[in-house]
Amino acid sequence: MAFKWMLFCQLYTPIRKILEIIPMGYVKIVYLRLLGMKIGKNTLLGGTIKDPCVTEIGNNTTMGEYAVLYAHIHNYAKETITIKKVRIGNNCIVGAGAIVMPGVVMEDNSVLGAGALATKNRVLEKNKAYGGNPAKEISSKGSKI
Repeated sequence: MAFKWMLFCQLYTPIRKILEIIPMGYVKIVYLRLLGMKIGKNTLLGGTIKDPCVTEIGNNTTMGEYAVLYAHIHNYAKETITIKKVRIGNNCIVGAGAIVMPGVVMEDNSVLGAGALATKNRVLEKNKAYGGNPAKEISSKGSKI
């Protein structure tokens, strides 16, 4: 699995760099779908997706500029790579500059605020907003953010 992932990264990274400077979001979405990423309808991707083959994003979801989704983690001391799927549900918002780590699940209607860090294997519950480093619940549906 690690070799397959490393080969994929070597092929994907140069094209990803080009797509980051192209303002046409639909081109990026088509390309990511060709790589095997599941992306819903009416989705806006302003940030970077490091591992599209193990990332899912639902319908009506927005990812802000400079947000980054990681589905891998390197442990240099043990010389290992851990890869875990990232799932972002429907009607979610990933704020500008937010970081999503491997194994994170954002349930429907959840919000990760600008600059927040969703640590690995975290579940962001539906109808709630999270912010900070590490991300903590700051609001739930029906209350003011």
